[in-house]
Amino acid sequence: MQTQRKQWSASLGFFVAALSLVAAVAVFTRSAAVGGDGLLFALFLSFCLAMGWMGARVRGSEKRFGDCTSLVDWLLAREVRRKVEARVLRESEERFRALAQACFDPLVLHSEGVILDVNQAFTEVFGYRREEVVGTRKQMLAPAEYRPLLEEQSTSGAETTYEAVLQRKDGSRFLAELRGGNTRVKGRPARATVIRDVTPRRGAETATRWSDELIRLLFDWIPLGMAHVSVAEGRLIRVNACFCEITGYSADELVGKTFQDITHPNDRERNGAEFREASREGRVYRAEKRYLRKDGGAVWVRVHGFFLRDIHGVIRSSTAVVEDITLAKRNEEALREADRCKDEFLAMLAHELRNPLAPIKTAVEIQKRLDLHEPRLARSRDVIERQVGHLARLLDDLLDVSRISRGRITLRRETRELGEIVGHAVESTCPLIDARKHELVLAPCAEPLPVNVDAARLTQVVSNLLNNAAKYTDDGGRIELRIERGPRSEALIRIKDNGRGIDPKDLPHVFDTFYQSTRTLDRSEGGLGIGLSLVRRLVELHGGKVEAHSDGLGKGSEFLVRLALEDRPMTDAHKPAVLTNGQCRRVLVVDDNVDAAETMAALLETLGHQVAVAHDGEAALEAVSSGSPEVVLLDIGLPRMDGYEVCRRLRDGRAARPFIVAITGYGQAEDRDRALRAGFDAHLVKPASFDAIQAVLRAA
Repeated sequence: MQTQRKQWSASLGFFVAALSLVAAVAVFTRSAAVGGDGLLFALFLSFCLAMGWMGARVRGSEKRFGDCTSLVDWLLAREVRRKVEARVLRESEERFRALAQACFDPLVLHSEGVILDVNQAFTEVFGYRREEVVGTRKQMLAPAEYRPLLEEQSTSGAETTYEAVLQRKDGSRFLAELRGGNTRVKGRPARATVIRDVTPRRGAETATRWSDELIRLLFDWIPLGMAHVSVAEGRLIRVNACFCEITGYSADELVGKTFQDITHPNDRERNGAEFREASREGRVYRAEKRYLRKDGGAVWVRVHGFFLRDIHGVIRSSTAVVEDITLAKRNEEALREADRCKDEFLAMLAHELRNPLAPIKTAVEIQKRLDLHEPRLARSRDVIERQVGHLARLLDDLLDVSRISRGRITLRRETRELGEIVGHAVESTCPLIDARKHELVLAPCAEPLPVNVDAARLTQVVSNLLNNAAKYTDDGGRIELRIERGPRSEALIRIKDNGRGIDPKDLPHVFDTFYQSTRTLDRSEGGLGIGLSLVRRLVELHGGKVEAHSDGLGKGSEFLVRLALEDRPMTDAHKPAVLTNGQCRRVLVVDDNVDAAETMAALLETLGHQVAVAHDGEAALEAVSSGSPEVVLLDIGLPRMDGYEVCRRLRDGRAARPFIVAITGYGQAEDRDRALRAGFDAHLVKPASFDAIQAVLRAA
């Protein structure tokens, strides 16, 4: 009986312990479900085990209690492991979902071809809502012809990258790159596929290939030399066939050379400095230089270099376009030579024409100073004087046009009153105006108009316009000359006539050099076509403008000159004093033209001077030694010993130094400079005016 009671008590203790264990597991499960950490379960289980263990001790059932403890350990370990795995899986899925949403590319999570989930980028690119695609097959994203490829890749176990055409909800298609990888979703195997639209990239790659091909075609087939060069090393990397043809080398021979290796020695220093400067500034390099061909010859080229930068903006290389301009250079040199020959011809022509004009003009001056009252003689003298002046002006204009075209005219500016300059022009033109019996109406400005000009050149401008008006107006015409202040701080010179007018088709060309309007038998005065051209060029050199107006043939013409007014005070005009007999000089005239020398001597003698004459250099030196002249009027173009040599010998080692004046038919600026460098004190151009001769005699 006692034994049965103990057994019953032990069984009851074991039952209580087991019941306690079940209750503890239930509490732990509930605690885990609400996010607890199992502490309550541990406390309760410990209490139950303690009670069960005490009961077992009292009743001697330690073995059964041990069995119970092992069961509890196993249950506890399994539950803890399940709980940890669930938490790790949940955290992994949360991280995956966060990464998927943050991805800029569409991402599809699928298992066996069925879409499980998509990210926000997918809905934006494809146009579907998430609920529209979850549960559908992945193949629906592609046109029919690409669905087998997607089906095959969906079941592939390997991580792959491939391209396919996909289709949006609106039916539009695009080329995509798909990259798939294996993953797990809730413990089950799945695949994650990232989709990237590569249409822009493929377009860029196609454009790049097309551009590269175009560049290659241009490089190989353009009829210009092309070379690619490394800026760092300065060596040729690639050249085309045309570049090889220009230099005479093969491509293999050129690659590795520098541009300096094939550049003419005389051009290397300048070319190298210009190239380095252009590369530093990153601008287009432009140069004309000579290359040395393989055969030793030189070829002129025009080079345009373009610098290429890498992705960091650093200049790494340069492409040069090279044009063979040897023929153009030869033509240019031929034109320069022709222009030089033309200038020399004009200078020689002027010299040869001025030589006979000089004695004619001097003879007229002599007649004017003799007491000759015969009317017919006076009229003939006036005709000669007028025509000589006209010829001299034509020569001056012809040479001035040549000088201006070569940029060899320098203005000697000073501030002068415009009315004074115009007055000088009127004086020089009056003989022609009077001869044609024109009425000249002058309308000067009531106020002074200061202008900063070369007085001699502006006088030439107004004289040419007045001569033009007198020439193209029938006898007895009317010419008006007005000086006005313009509205924009400018001075205006208006010259208007009632002459023949200008044909509308000729009006745009009246200032063109050598332009001739249509001539008829009764309108043969066409001139050389240089007077108005010279007017325009001289006015433009002063910063002004000249305009021509006409209503047509028979309706007269008007020319308007615009010049800027000057704020600075005007230069005082000094009128030359008249030479009196008390200022007579001992003068030596040296000229191989006997008529010119004799007439000049006769003119000077009428003024009271003591004059000697020589016709060559040796005679001139002897005359200076014996007569000690104060002034020597010396022609340049003497036989055997020219005037420059005579002047140098007269200057060498002489205590008495005569005032030496060059009188010559050579009147260009370089002729004047050369005369002054040779030792001449003054330079006059044949035919020299009486006033000019008077001026140099006063200066002696």
